[in-house]
Amino acid sequence: MKRREIIKLVPLSIVGFTASSITSKLSGKNSNSSTPYAQVKQYNGTPTLFLDGKPTYYSGMWVTTPSPDVQWGHVDWSDQFPLRGNADTAQHHAELGTHIYVFHVGGRREWCGPREGYSGHFDFSGVEASFRRILETDPHARLHLRIQLEQGSFRSGSEGWWHKVYPEECEITTEGKRPEQSYASKIWRDEAKDFLKAYVEHIKSIGLAEYVIAYQVMAAQSGEWTKWSSAGTAHCGDYSEPMRQHFRAFLREKYNGDQHALKASWNNSDITFDTAEVPSQGEQLQTRHYTFRDPSREQNVIDYFTCLANLSSGHIIDFCQTIKEAANNMAMAGVFYGYTLFGAYNQGFFGERNIGKGFYGETGKYDSIAYSKIQRSGHLAFQRVIESLFVDFVVSPIGYGFRGIGGDGFGAFLTESVRHHGKLCITEDDVLLHDNPPDRVQSPPVRGRTSNLQESIAVLRRNFGRALIHGQGSWRSPIADQGLYPTLKRFNELGTFALQLDRVPGAEIAIFVDEQSMMYETLKYNLNLANIPNQISQGISRLGAPADFYLLDDLIEGNLPAYKLYI
Repeated sequence: MKRREIIKLVPLSIVGFTASSITSKLSGKNSNSSTPYAQVKQYNGTPTLFLDGKPTYYSGMWVTTPSPDVQWGHVDWSDQFPLRGNADTAQHHAELGTHIYVFHVGGRREWCGPREGYSGHFDFSGVEASFRRILETDPHARLHLRIQLEQGSFRSGSEGWWHKVYPEECEITTEGKRPEQSYASKIWRDEAKDFLKAYVEHIKSIGLAEYVIAYQVMAAQSGEWTKWSSAGTAHCGDYSEPMRQHFRAFLREKYNGDQHALKASWNNSDITFDTAEVPSQGEQLQTRHYTFRDPSREQNVIDYFTCLANLSSGHIIDFCQTIKEAANNMAMAGVFYGYTLFGAYNQGFFGERNIGKGFYGETGKYDSIAYSKIQRSGHLAFQRVIESLFVDFVVSPIGYGFRGIGGDGFGAFLTESVRHHGKLCITEDDVLLHDNPPDRVQSPPVRGRTSNLQESIAVLRRNFGRALIHGQGSWRSPIADQGLYPTLKRFNELGTFALQLDRVPGAEIAIFVDEQSMMYETLKYNLNLANIPNQISQGISRLGAPADFYLLDDLIEGNLPAYKLYI
């Protein structure tokens, strides 16, 4: 009998797992003050969420931030998006076994800056009432906070308090705009850490620390550590003074203060540590050896993208450490990061803004949708992040290309590298189902909105199956069609049941991606898109055999299990 037939036939009660037992695992609060509320530990071969010392399947619901006067339980995608779901929907999902609630905090809500009658930058006065709305709906709730640290105006187009108080600490793009803070701003970094510490301390002071299991540090427009303002189109950055000084400091460290080494590497006898500049738009978007960068002529660009990746990853580790220390290691810290597998996408793919006409830059006309964001995203230091002791989990949405019927549910990061380094993988299953409002259909068809209940069930099963075999948890937005509820309940039951199985990766094919080599590639789609996303969605996903995904560095270290085929 096949394994799937055994799982289908064996009652979960035989192995001690029922819907009620799932609830009891989450409802038992921590009676031992020395046991973390939430942590990640190896369990049956895979990094696993432990709540109050017990292995727990991560099943979450992504909701809007509750407030006293607004319905909640839905995803607030835009100001025009009508409310979908509410506290009743959350209660339904709780009955299905989902008790982890994922929502936004921070941003301009609590990190609000000074205003009339208030000189401070932080305001936590609404936190307790907000959190307790969830607990009133579901007494067994545990909270996963997506903490937005971005201080920008990219989507709204209006400048916020940060621009007024710290105008010189903002990123500058080739448009001459200052859309948000620069990653190189020391003021932003220090104030972000102060905010994180103050937030955790406030949660302790209102007696809700035991309910908060995860703090996820977020930056950039979507919280995924990619600045669309200088990576999503042909516009580039960062030409601010903080980034200029940071880049020069990076070069001094890389070349050990040896000016001759810098001149030789950049093949420029006139360059010094005090005159080095962030590469221009033309330098960032062009390559001088066909589709590859020539290190003898373009090392300055390679150095800048390396600097950006190290800067982003350094912030992530620093912020996660701040949280872990403030929370006394009682909760998890993590991030959206490592989008190595579909970092080729740009804003044109998502249909955002009118960017398809192209525009004139410093060296001629650029087609805005011809360039990927992979090097400019700052995501090419994934190895550094997953090696950090302060990072507990990594989150990725399902790939936005080919996710509908006939497509695949692969994520953005290299799943087995995450598992290999002891981190919990969480999938954001934000597929567009048939019960989405009509205005969501405006997204490109390639993103795969389902048209009926049967298609929605099929896509959700595919995504759940992929997440399960790769040892991942999942969160979804609330689902309004109750015809899907039996499927969601079964997912929670199987996810909990699978914790007791041998979950050591069992594939015989290993696929490797090298972050460093991407620094030497063109930004144009003709290589980036074909190189990884298309090979996965159109080739590997249809190979007929499971495959594990790693960073090349993990293979070089020599600590991986043996495989029959290496790609």
